[in-house]
Amino acid sequence: MYWLCDVYVDPAYRAQGVGKKLIATITGHPDYRNLFGILATRDAHGLYEQFGFVRDHGKTLTRTPDFLRK
Repeated sequence: MYWLCDVYVDPAYRAQGVGKKLIATITGHPDYRNLFGILATRDAHGLYEQFGFVRDHGKTLTRTPDFLRK
């Protein structure tokens, strides 16, 4: 299992794909793609949902390992 926390993109670099690249790199990395992922966010649910995270309760999202999603 991994816990993704304290992700922050500097305002000067927002809307340039930095957040998407970061999450794509993490969720696609061999060390992490077959682990359960968990995170909490106040306002970026849509970003994480694009990469397989599902809203759990309120601010919490989880991601099922790739091998269980196929």
